[in-house]
Amino acid sequence: MLAVILGAGEGTRMRPLTYTRPKVMLPVLGIPIIEHIVNACVEAGLKRVIIVTGYQEEVIRSHFDEAQHGAQIEYVTQEKQGGTADAISQVKDIVDERFLALNGDSLISPVTLKSLAETQQDLAVVIAAKKVKEPANYGVIDVRGDTVLKIAEIL
Repeated sequence: MLAVILGAGEGTRMRPLTYTRPKVMLPVLGIPIIEHIVNACVEAGLKRVIIVTGYQEEVIRSHFDEAQHGAQIEYVTQEKQGGTADAISQVKDIVDERFLALNGDSLISPVTLKSLAETQQDLAVVIAAKKVKEPANYGVIDVRGDTVLKIAEIL
């Protein structure tokens, strides 16, 4: 199993912090968010990681090229940011196995990743979402029971 980490976005809501780096490179406890995610993947046994880059991708690439992280890291460039589904579609020509798609700006524990990776279902989709006061600023998920009917993203 491999992980696809979505790290192409600008992070405009995080301005001015993201003028000089992508939001996935913002530090938490002195370490970029995306590095925490890569480390969690390695700890969970996911040794192949594909990072979808875009905005200031050289910052991400140079960070991971300078240090060993215990994972085989590959990059795919999303030329124009078109939302989550578009970012995931960027890997369609190089991925032919089950994978976990992770947001590069959302921390996740190795225990959760391992549990998701070990799911035996042929097709398992898990979406983490949070209710917010102004959902139109982020995107809207239309859900009926346990089924996601539609995801509308603000681009």
